[in-house]
Amino acid sequence: MGSAVVEKVPKKGRTGTVAHCAPRPKGGTIKVSNSVPKKMGEPMSSYSYEPPRPAAIYSFAALKSKQREIKDRADREVVHITENGNAAYVFCSEEVFARAKAQAIEDALYEKELRETIARGREDVEAGRYVVGVEGAIARMREIWGEDD
Repeated sequence: MGSAVVEKVPKKGRTGTVAHCAPRPKGGTIKVSNSVPKKMGEPMSSYSYEPPRPAAIYSFAALKSKQREIKDRADREVVHITENGNAAYVFCSEEVFARAKAQAIEDALYEKELRETIARGREDVEAGRYVVGVEGAIARMREIWGEDD
């Protein structure tokens, strides 16, 4: 079953909500802000998308000159190390690795469920187990429940 991780985050004296939806759009975050409208007719919620930060990429030579910076960044996210301009290594803390691994598993399970759901939907359409429109759905429910108009 697909899932979303929702966590509370402080926002200028209020608490907002961050929802991480799987699959994430390239690692971005969708923020939902619930607040009381100041004027009649204002929306109750607003949504915004924060694109992911650029990947941390360092050259192999930077390992000597920027050790502290690379280590600090690796404590928060996966750091990519290049050699001769080509991807060569990744570096991160155990905690970041565990989070990335857990996220990969969650994404794979979500994708599996999504594929199975689509396959079941296609089978239902091929077998004629579908309705068209609200009226069709109501008529089918009455047919199943044995209700008359």
